[in-house]
Amino acid sequence: MGAALGTGARLTLRSGRACGAVRSWAPPAPARGCHSKARPARPVPLKKRGYDVTRNPHLNKGMAFTLEERLQLGIHGLIPPCFLSQDVQLLRVMRYYERQQSDLDKYIILMTLQDRNEKLFYRVLTSDVEKFLPIVYTPTVGLACQHYGLTFRRPRGLFITVHDKGHLATMLNSWPEDDIKAVVVTDGERILGLGDLGCYGMGIPVGKLALYTACGGVNPRQCLPVLLDVGTNNEELLRDPLYIGLKHRRVRGQEYDDLLDEFMQAVTDKFGINCLIQFEDFANANAFRLLNKYRNKYCMFNDDIQGTASVAVAGILAALRITKNKLSNHVFVFQGAGEAAMGIAHLLVMALEKEGVPKAEATRKIWMVDSKGLIVKGRSHLNHEKEMFAQDHPEVNSLEEVVRLVKPTAIIGVAAIAGAFTEQILRDMASFHEHPIIFALSNPTSKAECTAEKCYRVTEGRGIFASGSPFPSVTLEDGRTFFPGQGNNAYVFPGVALGVIAGGIRHIPDEIFLLTAEPPGRKRLASPPCPSAPSTEPGDLPDPGIKSTSLRPLHWQAGCLPAALRVTSLFILALVVFLQNSESLVLFKASASLKGHKGCVLVVSLSFKHPRATRWRDNGGNCSDWPPVRGKQIAQEVSEHHLSQGRLYPPLSTIRDVSLRIAIKVLDFAYKHNLASYYPEPEDKEAFVRSLVYTPEYDSFTLDSYTWPEEAMNVQTI
Repeated sequence: MGAALGTGARLTLRSGRACGAVRSWAPPAPARGCHSKARPARPVPLKKRGYDVTRNPHLNKGMAFTLEERLQLGIHGLIPPCFLSQDVQLLRVMRYYERQQSDLDKYIILMTLQDRNEKLFYRVLTSDVEKFLPIVYTPTVGLACQHYGLTFRRPRGLFITVHDKGHLATMLNSWPEDDIKAVVVTDGERILGLGDLGCYGMGIPVGKLALYTACGGVNPRQCLPVLLDVGTNNEELLRDPLYIGLKHRRVRGQEYDDLLDEFMQAVTDKFGINCLIQFEDFANANAFRLLNKYRNKYCMFNDDIQGTASVAVAGILAALRITKNKLSNHVFVFQGAGEAAMGIAHLLVMALEKEGVPKAEATRKIWMVDSKGLIVKGRSHLNHEKEMFAQDHPEVNSLEEVVRLVKPTAIIGVAAIAGAFTEQILRDMASFHEHPIIFALSNPTSKAECTAEKCYRVTEGRGIFASGSPFPSVTLEDGRTFFPGQGNNAYVFPGVALGVIAGGIRHIPDEIFLLTAEPPGRKRLASPPCPSAPSTEPGDLPDPGIKSTSLRPLHWQAGCLPAALRVTSLFILALVVFLQNSESLVLFKASASLKGHKGCVLVVSLSFKHPRATRWRDNGGNCSDWPPVRGKQIAQEVSEHHLSQGRLYPPLSTIRDVSLRIAIKVLDFAYKHNLASYYPEPEDKEAFVRSLVYTPEYDSFTLDSYTWPEEAMNVQTI
């Protein structure tokens, strides 16, 4: 398919699709022109041979290597004499996976697979995102972090310690990949709702970046998980002989800040100023100030503050469709006053102001309860964030008493206090209002303020419930079944990351998140469906309720506030529009099948062929398993019937739909406002973003061999 490199009979290894298609675009380097209508075929040399191939998770295909590849790569005999398709490999993994009794064992299986065969790992995840998301991330990742010393198999990510200060550039040079586009970093001090886990917190960046790829399509070789080990104050870990981190108490103050400063500068020096850096699970004392410090200097954001707030408030606004009133009619009580609570509260204030409620009145609608009770004016040792929401009220010690006095329409738990929403609180909430809003957002599931079953049972099915971690469906005695909504940050950050990477954006302004709230145009791609595929006209659409294992569609998905919260205030608008006012990608699923998967030759638009899957054409005429951006609102995904079942968010299977659309809008905005660093500007941004999306289909490592005309190869003799 592609021309050979070099001259004469020189042969090189090439990496392409199984059918010989050209390789999809990689995010371009800023030093050269990078956007064109098509990219010519270019063989990719593969220098590794033998065990270096089979032990490299980026290259290893297991028994999917062809005989020709095995001979040419020197691995024949190192693999059983069996040739399997990736579909059969998926089936083998699933059968073994389903035999496991505990979620932790399932997590270990998936992480071991990621260490052995990365392509197959993401094939498994994308085969059913909704099924595997709770395993590779919350709630199971919390359990995995707690047992990281036991589950540790192979190092993933970069471990940087406070003792490496002054040499972080050397540390980054140890990482085998140079083209890093996204870094997720934690210091392990506040892992989910589990507290200080120190070096065991590495499971969070690893899991988060797995979602970058599974939900956002970011190339995993362009992702770097980082753990900044400055010690731990967890006495149990300090005494544990299996603990893998530094065994001393946490370093604070200037030494800590110097390490962070050097890290941020070293990352941008090594990987470029447009390398995205996501802060994850930093303690409250550091999260806000580091966001304020770095957000205007580097390409970074804090998902705990911004992502969590956006998803939570989006769920609240979606709940208004059930309560049938305005946000200004509601009063909120928070259990917890940390970074997540403050982010949500500030977003609620902004939303109330947009309804015309004065800021002072808006803050009076928000009551916060921390470890010392109700936050009231005159209480000592209140930080700036808490002072804003201090109420002019006598001190109240318990959450139950606050609920009785305030009679809120909504209670929001973000303090990781399991069972904080007692039956009495839920009973009171149900007596105050027809549809009380109950958000138990703490992670993992073991830290949730109440279970979905408890909420629906006590409120007799009238409660509007959402959680941070997934809960199973609940069937009441009267036969009604509810499907609890999960406010998952994965609805937001993968798409933002993909868009930032696609445009080479160097700083993430507030407007990046604001634009995602604007309803997209109702443009429908005019190209007809592929001739070999079933029609995709409205009258011929396949049943969207059919489960699929064969299709594996890429389902995507200011003012006077403090600087650190301005971005947070805009994150919310993205998901709210998805839930209420915007268009959605049309989601189609095909009947289950594990047969017949082959590659499809594409140039501009990344795609793969599935004989039994619904197919699409983009504006360039290329077939794709990605549904095009069409004029359908996500509100239709979350129908009135879904709301009656307790669904406040689109199904998790649509996360990839959401991410793709956000990325396209971010890219378009970046070029319109001179924020992009890659030029020339791509004419078809949708096709370009699609072309960047990582695919789990195997590459081909067959030698690019060919012959000359026979007469040109005649041997000359004397």
